[in-house]
Amino acid sequence: MIELGVTGWPLRRTHSPLIHGRFLEACGMEGVYRKYPVPAPDLASTLTRLHLLGLRGLNVTFPHKAAALEMCCDMDQTATDVGAVNTLLSVDGGWKGFNTDVGGFRRCFADVGAPDPVFIVGAGGAAMAVARALTLDSRNFTVFSANPVMWSGDGHARQLGELNSSLDVSAGTVVNATTLGWNNGDSFPVERAIPGRFHFFDLNYNPGWLWRNRLRDRGIRVATGECMLARQAAESFRIWTGTEVGEEVVAGVMAELLSPEVRG
Repeated sequence: MIELGVTGWPLRRTHSPLIHGRFLEACGMEGVYRKYPVPAPDLASTLTRLHLLGLRGLNVTFPHKAAALEMCCDMDQTATDVGAVNTLLSVDGGWKGFNTDVGGFRRCFADVGAPDPVFIVGAGGAAMAVARALTLDSRNFTVFSANPVMWSGDGHARQLGELNSSLDVSAGTVVNATTLGWNNGDSFPVERAIPGRFHFFDLNYNPGWLWRNRLRDRGIRVATGECMLARQAAESFRIWTGTEVGEEVVAGVMAELLSPEVRG
């Protein structure tokens, strides 16, 4: 029995149990995938407890990606480069950290065909993974944050208030690597979005986000995070089990995530 799970806080909405349930079934493996909502002060003790209980692996989501890195006894090069982990593998002595967000974002962003320059909004673990992916692909990007001093990636983040003036100068793609959009009524710091000049790539996948849905209604090209979620999950599954998930299985999961039944 393979025991897997995901930890984050508050972890109200996650499709990871559905995805990995499909992967386990498709690969003929017996296992479970559970949610572990953990507030930040309890993360270290919870990770220790789950390791002692024999969990094979964990996904890590907001807000623990950077903190979990400091709790690993080992990590792969991508996690080191990004400064954040989203996948933990149980090894002798503790957890080994990986970052599969980078590869997941690279695949999906290439499929979308979004243009440069790219404007990343956010400064946390997700934003750092996006920046690393764009660097590997030699893409032109700038990071914007409400609190630029939080940015620990390469270069410097700019104040969020400068985003609109940058969009006025150049068409491009905005990547939402924040938690904005988790709530239906969230606003977003873009004042103008011109069809044909503006693309929006949202790492979140709340189908009820009104601001983003209005972009679609105006004919603006929008991509949401289901593709990246499925792609990074397949890589996490390979790390935990040594088994590659077939492309047809990943495609089927992505289609299910986009279905009205799952999106609600």
